[in-house]
Amino acid sequence: MCLVIDTCCFAEVFNERSRHHAKFKPIFKWVRFGNGKVIYGGSKYSRELADAGCLGAVVELKKQQRAIPISNGKVDEIEASLKKKFPEPKFDDEHLVAMVIVSKCRIVCTIDKVAMSYLRRPDIYRPYKVERPRIYRGDKRNQELCCVHNIVEVCRNADAK
Repeated sequence: MCLVIDTCCFAEVFNERSRHHAKFKPIFKWVRFGNGKVIYGGSKYSRELADAGCLGAVVELKKQQRAIPISNGKVDEIEASLKKKFPEPKFDDEHLVAMVIVSKCRIVCTIDKVAMSYLRRPDIYRPYKVERPRIYRGDKRNQELCCVHNIVEVCRNADAK
């Protein structure tokens, strides 16, 4: 599985002492020990990772070939376009949607309900011919998302290098 992890969940996934780590342990195990990869890119996401103190974790994941960078320029460009098309003040996770569009990622890990409402909107993805992602939010039934079916081309190409 390749996935985008919202910064609000990063500690829940990778910090074993985190309060809700048990709910996100399948993602942790899939990325650390399985075929899972974290997709990241874009200026806003990088700033959020730095602000949350998670940038070091991404660097470590990249060294282990568990984090796949995507073009900051492409993410930033689509993010700006999305912000123009959907100017609502509540839509402040446009960078997550942009990362999904650029990578064609199928899974986003988040607990942010407002972000989920936008991530689930098919009209946002339709112009880009990208399917909307599934949301991993810590439910037991979300564990089925940790599977080979959800490995997208950007991650397969990284494995081939």
